[in-house]
Amino acid sequence: MSKKLLFPILMLVAANLSAQTWADDVACIVYSHCSKCHSPGNIAPFSLMNYQEAYEARYVIQYDVTHGIMPPWKADPNFGKHTGRRLLSDNEINLINAWVNNGAPEGNPAVAPPSPVFSSVAEIQNPDLSVQIPTYTIPAVLTNDLYRVFAIPVTLPGDRFITGMEVIPATAAWCTTSSSIRTTPARHSCRMRPTHCRATQPLAASEFLVQN
Repeated sequence: MSKKLLFPILMLVAANLSAQTWADDVACIVYSHCSKCHSPGNIAPFSLMNYQEAYEARYVIQYDVTHGIMPPWKADPNFGKHTGRRLLSDNEINLINAWVNNGAPEGNPAVAPPSPVFSSVAEIQNPDLSVQIPTYTIPAVLTNDLYRVFAIPVTLPGDRFITGMEVIPATAAWCTTSSSIRTTPARHSCRMRPTHCRATQPLAASEFLVQN
């Protein structure tokens, strides 16, 4: 009797996984986890701002999410909890995988969430401290990722807790900037490391939010 029940149950699970559509299931994942970098003029090599763009990149998306390449997250997910960490759940990965395997259907576009709108304005408004990275020109030809550490002297009246920071490259399409900083209490210096630079472009201002 168990064999008679197992077959329809497996068929039901397979049918549910293959029924996913862009409009109902996948768009919200892509817009929440991918589009901020995968948007025109930004750091990713292609845009994911609508169904057509996602459909054209469906196999790249499938491979990268099922192999843990995207969204990029180098921290060990099993160690500690990080605010704003970019990780997909197992359910989201399985959903995208099933969507692509089923032909990546669009579904009903009328029920799809609207494409996100990203502003070029800094997300941290009215920061307590704004500092400038020294002007640096990235070599035109790079064979590997370029790592540079900039030490920026900061004068503060005393110890402060940094509750948020934002690094703004001059041209986001050319340089991915990491949000890692290191402070030296004796000098109150902040260190930032831009990474994955790919072309000849200067780096621009960086803004810090410092809480008294």
